[in-house]
Amino acid sequence: LQNVKPDVIIIDISLSGDESGLDLITDIRKRDTHVPIISISLHDKSLYEAKVLHLGAQAYLMKQEAASEMIQTIRQVVSKTTSPSPVRSKIQ
Repeated sequence: LQNVKPDVIIIDISLSGDESGLDLITDIRKRDTHVPIISISLHDKSLYEAKVLHLGAQAYLMKQEAASEMIQTIRQVVSKTTSPSPVRSKIQ
């Protein structure tokens, strides 16, 4: 994030390696409080949605959701970069 300024960051919660997606969200928020973050996962929303929103992500999407839902959510979070409130996807 030092050399680039993305419009949005999409993070998979289940990253392999030393850092989880949750760790990455926390790390990004320490460096940049404004870039919108969308987290994606195969895990049910009831397991992680509240946690990722609390850590600073603007939305949580399940990978099974339609591509159109992903595009709509990206547009919503990018257009609301000045708003501190999270965007929740329509599919619960």
